[in-house]
Amino acid sequence: MTRRSAVIAALICGGLALLALGQTWVTAGGLQSGPVAGAVADVEVTGNDAAPVAAAMAVVIVVAALALTIARRLGRWIVGGLLAVAGATVTASSLTVVASPGQAASRMVSEATGTTAAAPDHAVTAWPWLAAAAGALSVVVALLVLTVGRRWPNSRRYQAPSGDRSAEAAPGRSRAGQAADARGRPGAAEHGADDESDLDEMDAWDSLSRGEDPTA
Repeated sequence: MTRRSAVIAALICGGLALLALGQTWVTAGGLQSGPVAGAVADVEVTGNDAAPVAAAMAVVIVVAALALTIARRLGRWIVGGLLAVAGATVTASSLTVVASPGQAASRMVSEATGTTAAAPDHAVTAWPWLAAAAGALSVVVALLVLTVGRRWPNSRRYQAPSGDRSAEAAPGRSRAGQAADARGRPGAAEHGADDESDLDEMDAWDSLSRGEDPTA
């Protein structure tokens, strides 16, 4: 699995969980508002109300997927662990609602009826199952990130070591120095010839001052 596919898979899992959490999970029926009052309409409980912890963890899954795009080696371990915990929490919370719909809907039922009596009838939809599946898939993606992610390349530009750059620059400097030496040799020879001619003229003047013939 590549980094891109892991990010896409985690985003899909988080998106499915958020979609499912926004739908009706439990419908409570057969409600009475009081001993002398009439019946109350059925109460529909969404996943956000039935499993608020799962709703928070679904957001964590999306955030972890986005963080995975820039995470390096240590960061991938942290993000992978966070993704696994969040996915497992979403699955566990969703299955808890399926197992105990009355407890999950109790708060909303109390607000609707004004009593603490539980609803006699509860109908569970398929949305908590979808959220549980999304959480389980998030755990699978997290395990792949922890096992395969260590082979992903880091998202940074490669820079050659300074020693290599110095080694590459050294031949260039050597060639430049050789060229300078080659250019400098003729000039040095000419300068030496000028110095020799200056010395010959001085010797001639010294000979004349002593009364000698410099051409002899």
